[in-house]
Amino acid sequence: MIVLESEIAAQTTVSVSTRDGRIVYISATAYGTPQPNLTDTLTRIISDIGSRLDYWQLYGDKFRLQVLSELSKYGYKVENVEVAVSYRCPNCGAAIELNPEAIIYVCKYCGWSGDIFGKNLKIYVWPTLPRQSVEQLVKRFTGGAKIVEADLKYVPYWIFKASITVNYAAKVVYKVKRGKKYVRREANVGEKFEKEIVYPLVARLNAEFYGDLEMQGNVEYNFRKKPPKEVTSEEARSIAPYVLSPEISRDEAKEIIVDELEDVGLNIAKDRAKSRFSNVESVHVYYYEPEIRVSDPILVMAPYWFIIYKSKGGIYSGAFSGIDGDLLKLEVPITPVERLVRLLGAWLVAALTGLGVEFFLNTSSSGKESIVIAVIGLGSALALTKSAFSEAKVRR
Repeated sequence: MIVLESEIAAQTTVSVSTRDGRIVYISATAYGTPQPNLTDTLTRIISDIGSRLDYWQLYGDKFRLQVLSELSKYGYKVENVEVAVSYRCPNCGAAIELNPEAIIYVCKYCGWSGDIFGKNLKIYVWPTLPRQSVEQLVKRFTGGAKIVEADLKYVPYWIFKASITVNYAAKVVYKVKRGKKYVRREANVGEKFEKEIVYPLVARLNAEFYGDLEMQGNVEYNFRKKPPKEVTSEEARSIAPYVLSPEISRDEAKEIIVDELEDVGLNIAKDRAKSRFSNVESVHVYYYEPEIRVSDPILVMAPYWFIIYKSKGGIYSGAFSGIDGDLLKLEVPITPVERLVRLLGAWLVAALTGLGVEFFLNTSSSGKESIVIAVIGLGSALALTKSAFSEAKVRR
């Protein structure tokens, strides 16, 4: 049985401003028998329905079925209608393909940068190290390994300058030496302090990538050391193919940053309380009142290199900052000597654990000590054994 492809009856592309304000192109193809004025009618229907719907409603069957229904009302019979949606650059009119979560983009045709509603937005960028320099760094860290892939991405960050004023009280548990023994002590401490912070918030909904935490620290460091520059449209056009489109707006970033800075302030309070004593066992903050003030953030594109390389028959990955070439995270193969050392270490820990358990069982203790020692010791021995058979270790 031979199945013939449906004939294209009409095609159109329409520029539409959706009900929620997004400027998009809607391309539609009707299949069936060509009919008089079908293209003009299809264009009018797409424009009318598209402007009455929100952006997300353009996807799926609902929009397509509405178009088919309207065509039928006008007396047109078609087999099917296919619809594709893309954004329209408000500067040059080019169609821009974006994932549904993207809300800010850089046009690869003219370098315009802004949001999906057509509002222009300044972006700031650090120039990246060239691929050749990154490859040299990889070879230096890996002893000349062969590079399989070097992928450049510009990771978007909303960078805030913030001031945190914290009033806190905490209980600190610590140890002091009395003769040959250590005695546990408790103390209540509290203070009010102020801290100026530069905080980069990655502007992606799925913020996890290889070396993400290290990259965040690198961005913060370099923002203080050598702030990025605002880019021209020509510079923006050159990096557009490598930009990860932001998925978090400025207003959403402001809401997120307050919660994150509250946690930052709490951690600073714990560190300050801990720094007052030696041999600290725990810090419990029982009163915490933060006041957070943030400036309007700027949108920064930070160059990031993801590397895949081959070494000793294995494939490994790594990440480098394109700002300064800083090593973020790197998988390196484990040598036979390292495997042997780890296995010997696991054997030694297991042996010492057995001796410790036997000692406490032979004493008049309750046995809790021997259980704790057994759990810690066996856990450490298993971890060392597992690491000995791992393909790679991580270097930062």
